[in-house]
Amino acid sequence: MRKKAFLLIQLLLVASNALYSENTIRAAFDFGSGQTKMQVAEVDLTNGKIVRSIYSHAIKVTLAEDALRHPSGCYSTEIQDKALNAVRLLKEKAIALGAVEFAGVATEAYRKAPNGQHLLDRYMAEIGIPSKIISQEEEGRLGFWSVVAESNIDPNMIVAWDMGGASFQITYLDDAKNLKIYMAPFGRVTAKNAIIKFVKEEDPLEVLSPNPLNGEEWERALAFFVAELPPPSMELLAKLKRQETRLIGLAAHPEKLRILNSYGVDDILNLLEQRINKSDIELQPLHPTPTYALSELALVYSIMKKLQVSRTDYLNTQSGSTSAILLCEDYWQDRLLTTQS
Repeated sequence: MRKKAFLLIQLLLVASNALYSENTIRAAFDFGSGQTKMQVAEVDLTNGKIVRSIYSHAIKVTLAEDALRHPSGCYSTEIQDKALNAVRLLKEKAIALGAVEFAGVATEAYRKAPNGQHLLDRYMAEIGIPSKIISQEEEGRLGFWSVVAESNIDPNMIVAWDMGGASFQITYLDDAKNLKIYMAPFGRVTAKNAIIKFVKEEDPLEVLSPNPLNGEEWERALAFFVAELPPPSMELLAKLKRQETRLIGLAAHPEKLRILNSYGVDDILNLLEQRINKSDIELQPLHPTPTYALSELALVYSIMKKLQVSRTDYLNTQSGSTSAILLCEDYWQDRLLTTQS
């Protein structure tokens, strides 16, 4: 009799939780250095879980590249208009899919540009997207928890390698379960411009591409990045050597590498052999954005050398770090509960 009563109580508790669970459809925005990304998902607010991902999309908006074209470091009127149009289109799509809550975060390009906050304020005033500029540390945490949310791998086994347009973050849990972040201000755009400036010895304000890059220049680029990257902690190096550790890349890793789902130094060198000594015109059939064809390879190769690893997995997350944004209530305190904007 007691057993039956206990089972009845358990069933009532399950029914009660189901009755009072609260689900909503959210649209999370990741305003990056080269892309504006959005994910729409149904979120279980009671249990802090994504019930289903409804839609994800990214629109190319080259903010970091635009800012580097101007001595002031400010965004041009043209790129701001393009960014606003992209956000407007994404929000209209989110509303059509039933989204009623909207929030976004902005990363390195917004941190650096003098008018980065102004553009973010326009997203709220003109489109109705509450957003905030986050630190590089917070960016690393979001990348880590997005990998956890989408991979279902034990967080203790994950080292998340988030590549952006202007920075990268490598995030992991130490033995005390604290998040630690290895990071540097080098990403897809900033690596390209560093090679133009320090290897080609030209002005990135005037020269748009480092190509063609010859073998000697490739070696000089590697030496530059290895010297400029901060030394990783012994703790991180030791974690990466453990058999159970999974180094998992996300976001802006080189396209030809990320489609492999797992890539190594040999894959990088194979691509290098195809691209070395080629101009942008010659590289067009090999790369969607030829100006990055070799610089992005030099950066990931140098980071792997610095970390003393020869291989990394790649996880095609729904849309950048939006999975973690969807679940972090701190970003939804000023959420917009209307679809009328």
